[in-house]
Amino acid sequence: MQTQFNYGHIVCFYPVIDAEKRMEVFIPDLYPWEEGAGETIVFLNDKYSIDANKKSKLLFYEDHKSMREIDLHFESGYSDKPVAFLQKTLAEEGIIFEPGNGRGCDGIKWCQEDYTSEVMYCEDAMMDRCTGPYWGEQYQFDFLNESCRPVLGSQAVRSIRFSDCVSGVWSEMEKWFTKLLDEPRVIDRHELSVMARELTEGGPFDLSVFKNIGCEYDWIHLDI
Repeated sequence: MQTQFNYGHIVCFYPVIDAEKRMEVFIPDLYPWEEGAGETIVFLNDKYSIDANKKSKLLFYEDHKSMREIDLHFESGYSDKPVAFLQKTLAEEGIIFEPGNGRGCDGIKWCQEDYTSEVMYCEDAMMDRCTGPYWGEQYQFDFLNESCRPVLGSQAVRSIRFSDCVSGVWSEMEKWFTKLLDEPRVIDRHELSVMARELTEGGPFDLSVFKNIGCEYDWIHLDI
């Protein structure tokens, strides 16, 4: 299967805006000479904004089953850079939202750097790389389209997460992620363990899958 991937970063704005569905702003990686590479600002509200470029989009997830890209409309005349108003886009799309307090669950004030992840995605799936004090360098594969979800132990897997990864493993993760998307396939427990032993520190929570348990999905930690 030939798949076209987008590369860049996603910025979660949940503490600032609480919307009815999961969504993020996607900022594509662009060279300075590419169309749309000029710097822009996406205003979340009067206090918070995102540094972006004119190719940035809103990614809107429908019940973890599909993803829709929504264009952000940048306007001139408000500052020295084109700007977009995220709440205006949400209202135009009929997306229910309300203002948040600007602080995360740990009480820390929202800032773009802390809520940004490196990603590659297509219409069916996304690979997300982030870092944090509790999970180290973490990679997560999300299979949004049900038809492309791999099967582990006869049950569909919606997400695979590798935590406390050793540094510099993006290329290996990308290779395996794209392999899983080549065609719907069965993955076995041994294959996952080998990946985790090679690419993580090997802790008790370094390998997790979000899989179908009965009629619902839930996170399951796997021994390496």
